[in-house]
Amino acid sequence: MRIMTPYTASLRRFTDNIWSVVRLAWQEDWRLVTGRGILKAFSAGIPAAQAYLAKLLFDALSAGYGSGDSRVWWMAIGYLLLEVLLLAAWTALQSADRLVNTQLDHLLRYGLTRRILAHAAVLDIASYEDQQLQERIQRISDETPRRVQEVLGALFNVAGEVVALLAVLFIIVRLGGWYVGLLFGATIPAILLGVREGRMVYTWGKAWTRWYRYADYFRHVVLLPQFVMEMRLFRLGSYFVERFWDSAQTFMRAYFWLEVRRQQLFALKTLLPVLGYAGGLGLLARGVVQGAVTIGDAVMFIGAFKAAQGSLGTIAEAMGNLYESYLFITDLQAFLQLSPRLIAPAGARVLRPEEPLTVTFQQVWFRYAEDQPSVLRDVSFTLGPGERVALIGENGAGKTTLIKLLLRFYDPSAGRILINGTDLREMDLVSYYATIGMIFQDPMRHEARVREQIGYGDVAALHDMARIREAAKRGGADAFIDKLPGGFEAHLGLWELEEQTQKLSGGQWQRLALARAMMARASLIILDEPTSSLDPRGEQRFFGHLLHGLNGRSGRPTVLFISHRFSTVRQADTILLLEDGAIRAAGSHEELLRTHAGYAELFEAQARWYQ
Repeated sequence: MRIMTPYTASLRRFTDNIWSVVRLAWQEDWRLVTGRGILKAFSAGIPAAQAYLAKLLFDALSAGYGSGDSRVWWMAIGYLLLEVLLLAAWTALQSADRLVNTQLDHLLRYGLTRRILAHAAVLDIASYEDQQLQERIQRISDETPRRVQEVLGALFNVAGEVVALLAVLFIIVRLGGWYVGLLFGATIPAILLGVREGRMVYTWGKAWTRWYRYADYFRHVVLLPQFVMEMRLFRLGSYFVERFWDSAQTFMRAYFWLEVRRQQLFALKTLLPVLGYAGGLGLLARGVVQGAVTIGDAVMFIGAFKAAQGSLGTIAEAMGNLYESYLFITDLQAFLQLSPRLIAPAGARVLRPEEPLTVTFQQVWFRYAEDQPSVLRDVSFTLGPGERVALIGENGAGKTTLIKLLLRFYDPSAGRILINGTDLREMDLVSYYATIGMIFQDPMRHEARVREQIGYGDVAALHDMARIREAAKRGGADAFIDKLPGGFEAHLGLWELEEQTQKLSGGQWQRLALARAMMARASLIILDEPTSSLDPRGEQRFFGHLLHGLNGRSGRPTVLFISHRFSTVRQADTILLLEDGAIRAAGSHEELLRTHAGYAELFEAQARWYQ
């Protein structure tokens, strides 16, 4: 039985992670990866060839010194021309390498970001509510694309410098083993110091970048327009500026002492190769004096030894960068290995478009974690096709959690949710979601044109202007859209990505969200307090547009909505009163007024506010 030591296991993880980066780059574009490798290999051998040409040149000049032989002159000119050609070739290779490298860097940055986004888009909703995963995703999105570029660049640099080093060593070894020993003896410690520096930077980053994020947060709070009114009203501007400066100073002090330690390591990494070079030059001078080494050999040694030290120095720096970036790439590998748990099984039931839905909750219990109390307790009810059901209850009663279960963002801890008699866990989610229209409490305000804002309700019909106009009319958004400069082509959004971005009120954004929901050919429409930011009259208009838009459709969809206003709630066919995670009462408005004292008290208490 093989026992893997901690060092071997760490080396194995390091190697696996580094090669995973190569695979990622290869999958993005193998031609660019191959091209850069070839360019590096060709350019890497040029310094050794230049050193050898210098030897030939000076040996020829030494041999012809004072002879007046014109052949020596022409031989020297030939060597110089070859040197110029090598320099031209090196310049062309470097330019081509930079061109390929720029393209590869962009491809990796955006290609890897695309891969991260695509993977994040399929993870369970529960994953986004895990604080540790949120921090990991933040680190990945901020650091990984850059780190992958650095790893690939370091690998190419190491490979190229290894080729250059081998070529130079072939020259140096001709002078004797002492020179090779001095070269490596002075440079290997520098490589180890580079690895230590990489580990130090990563450890420091985990401990101290929190203060950088704090400074960045306060900078955004002071500058972003959505916070400016509250900042002015509560006089928080100068306080937050001071908090920004305190956080920035804490970060700067910590970074200064990190740099002190890094510069100490830098001094050691620089001094050791210089000592090796001085020792080699001393041996070489002795050989020249004794006649064992020619002037050409001396010139060749100087060029080759410096080239070799440059290669080893680059390798040392690259190894430090590799080790530092490897620690960040570990986060990427762990993230990409995450997989969604809430997936449909093979042979899952596929719903037909606009198929009427009957939704049944059977003794459903739910808790977010084993060590937390149940949020829903023994919930049972049925939503019939075309029925309008209001879900009411105090904040924290479990209303939004019930909606999350209905959308299968989570699975029940106990009990079942049936869709037309089939357990929701056995349903094909793509076809299921296609039958649902949803308006959230805080709907997304996209950076897009009006027609896109609405068309996102059914991406397959994103360019179907007839459907988009119909959805806008049913959602009550057509009146203000017609008044916008550009109409359906007007650009909206908070980021103002285009110069002529239009601004909308909260109610207008809500009507756009309603129009977006109308794009879906929904059998079930869910409204999670979408009118919480509207006044009572605005809410009545909103629901009036909604119900009017649905009345004109064949096969009236089921509507499930959450609201705290009884003027809206009383329009429901059935009202479900949720208290402490359990259904305490169910019936029409009139039935509950007669049979449930708690509901009647809530209604009377709210009614008094409008007297």
